[in-house]
Amino acid sequence: MTVLRTLKLVLLAAMSFVQSCSHPVSDQMDPNPAGPGIEQLRNATYSGLEAQPIRLRDGRFDGEPFVPGGSSRLQIAIHDEIAVFADLDGDGANEAIVPLVKQAGGSGTWTYLAVMGTDARNLATVLLGDRAQLIELSTSGARIHAELIEHGPNDGMCCPTQRVEREWELTNGRLEAAEPIEVGPISVQILTDTAWRLTSLTGIEIADSETLLDAVIETDRISGSSGCNRYFASIQSSGPGQISLGPIAGTARECAAPTMNLESQFLEGLQDVDRFGFFMGKLLLTGTGTQESTVNLTFSRSAPTENP
Repeated sequence: MTVLRTLKLVLLAAMSFVQSCSHPVSDQMDPNPAGPGIEQLRNATYSGLEAQPIRLRDGRFDGEPFVPGGSSRLQIAIHDEIAVFADLDGDGANEAIVPLVKQAGGSGTWTYLAVMGTDARNLATVLLGDRAQLIELSTSGARIHAELIEHGPNDGMCCPTQRVEREWELTNGRLEAAEPIEVGPISVQILTDTAWRLTSLTGIEIADSETLLDAVIETDRISGSSGCNRYFASIQSSGPGQISLGPIAGTARECAAPTMNLESQFLEGLQDVDRFGFFMGKLLLTGTGTQESTVNLTFSRSAPTENP
């Protein structure tokens, strides 16, 4: 992998880190009235991230520049959009399990899980890893379960490929880890049995109320709505995390110009995709477009759609 390609992936991760932290508190429904609320979590104090506890303000912490006048600084952000709530200690009230991401001016992006009590007090924090990709976060009884993509011995830091399942149990203020389950290298199979709805197209946010663009991925085929039309293409994969599409075909309806323009951008982006990964439960399809531009398509899980 070239240095240029690695730098692009690092910049892409940083862009996803900033964009995904920009949602306002007012857009969040409190999923757990018996436990800490979303606004409490976004303004709480967290330990285990640095030598000293870190207080978030509106979901973020932005430290002072490491060098006066410089841009590099410590940045920490909460990702409450994937938070889960469960009674982990048996006291009848739910705790919150919420991911946080830390960047410190370099290429590293460290992901943590924090357990927060009913009063939004940080009970425990555990490091998931540098550039570890969180596929799914859930609970079963008092156990926390995370499905991750981590680095194998031969992976570059930009591109982990090993699927791992981890579990923890809250015991005496600590998260005690169970033996991890190493599933093996990721393949396209991990993307199947799910409908994926586009939420971001190379920096352009796609609202739920806008034109529907989605993808249903099978082992050797992708199809879905491209806004105005239905599309389909074959899929090839030459290794873990790698994916490419054959020529894209589809129906030939005509719609309003804005819809057709968005459809064109979406299909052109899909055609340029060459890698897949995850960020906070969302699917990332990435590649290099014309004039060495970076392509970044972000999808969230959704229900399959009918033909338009």
